[in-house]
Amino acid sequence: IDPSHVTRLVDSARRSLEQAGEPGHDVRLVGPPVVTARSRLYLLGRIPPTADYVLKEPLAGDAAVDTDPPLSARAQFEALKLASAWQGAGSAVSRPVALLEGSGAFLMEHVSGRSFTRELRLSVARPADARRAVATAGNCLRALHEHGRRSRTEVGLHDLAEEVRQVADAVLRPVGSRLPEAVEEALVQVPATVVPVIEVLKHGDFVPSNLIVTGPGHLTLIDPVLHDVGLPEDDLARFLSVLSSETVFVAGAVVPGPARRRRDLEELFRATAGPTGNDPRLLELRLLGQYVVRWVRRRGLTRLPEHSLPARMRRRLVDTHMRQLLVEASQRLAGLH
Repeated sequence: IDPSHVTRLVDSARRSLEQAGEPGHDVRLVGPPVVTARSRLYLLGRIPPTADYVLKEPLAGDAAVDTDPPLSARAQFEALKLASAWQGAGSAVSRPVALLEGSGAFLMEHVSGRSFTRELRLSVARPADARRAVATAGNCLRALHEHGRRSRTEVGLHDLAEEVRQVADAVLRPVGSRLPEAVEEALVQVPATVVPVIEVLKHGDFVPSNLIVTGPGHLTLIDPVLHDVGLPEDDLARFLSVLSSETVFVAGAVVPGPARRRRDLEELFRATAGPTGNDPRLLELRLLGQYVVRWVRRRGLTRLPEHSLPARMRRRLVDTHMRQLLVEASQRLAGLH
């Protein structure tokens, strides 16, 4: 990162803080920038190493196969302001502080706590903590959807099933994979029925990495999107697909313990986040689509040399696990007809 660019951003942050009525003349970087595929994050504070603010600079570019491209700084800042008005019991939103006009970045309050993803990875040693965090996440998403109800419309179940097949053809075929036969059969059996649905203003990226556990039964959202109106099942399926494919659960393909813990957390999230008021087949269909794109994403999330033996063994384990997730969802779907 160009040092002069960082200096300009920090200077802009200081001015914006003072304009927002907060002392900002002495804030400085308190750590190296954190760069992700979608943004750069700069921790700012007055007394290092304590961080008071996060300066977020969204990055343009291609999105991963299982995500949409990031929104602009202004759109993300407005989403934070909107979500701040919808805080529910046990949940909060990182406070939006200032939009850095002309800099393509914005400031939000730094939130101290534990990574939600870390809670999942420690679920073997601390299952009660993981269950509490997942239940709070479900309650949080349900509250967001209740505030964000927008309209009623209709969807065709067969059309949704066809979307799953089209996504699978587009992303699995190039990596030499395909849907399991049981999944294909379940999709074929989906009737050409049109059902009424409730649409909501979707969170858009409700995943463990966008949640901070701030205490027992409390969490903070750090990256709501709130840009598109659509099926609430899209948010539920996105969260479940990421939760179910966490590395700690991938071993469930070969040993029973992780699989039991995963299913327990999945059922808990479904119970606390729903029901949405829509046909239950919608969630299974949306989940099948999310599992497909998550499968491809998980295959590529490794630092191992692509053609090394450990990398090939890892891909086989991921493939087995994701096929199992797809089959489980197809069985639930078939049981709903």
